[in-house]
Amino acid sequence: MGIRHGHIYLEEAKKTNLYKTIFCIFVIIGAAASLQAAVDFADAMVFSMMVPNMIGLYLLTPKVKEELKRYRKAIRLKKDKKLIKKMHLF
Repeated sequence: MGIRHGHIYLEEAKKTNLYKTIFCIFVIIGAAASLQAAVDFADAMVFSMMVPNMIGLYLLTPKVKEELKRYRKAIRLKKDKKLIKKMHLF
């Protein structure tokens, strides 16, 4: 199953015809447009996806810091436990 069929699981089967129609329209537009226009459009779409992600990253920074501290503490404790076990063997 390819990526192009993934939408079937998310949406009703009736909407697949709409998806296929939109896909075909963009294939025709892409074939008729110049390569530079297609590259510019792709760049604009990547930028448009980046903006909400950057906002989300900014809003989640405190939570990420908190989780990173917890993770580092867990790693440190795990290393300390290994060291303690090692010392008891000698």
